Amino acid sequence: SNMITTRSDVFTVHFRVRTFVQNPETGVWDATDPDSILDDSRYVMLVDRSGVDTPEDSPRILYLQKVSN
Repeated sequence: SNMITTRSDVFTVHFRVRTFVQNPETGVWDATDPDSILDDSRYVMLVDRSGVDTPEDSPRILYLQKVSN
């Protein structure tokens, strides 16, 4: 999603990363083609932004784990 809203300082993020290759015959980059998919993984991350007061501050990643499909 391009737009995320949260009001909490500590929150969980679930996301998916798909790695794929270009089709050598057509030259098309198609992440929906099962033959082009190298990896399709899900992750969970716990973020703490309680120490973020200015745009220069960064949140802390408390937990990042790959989740089995």
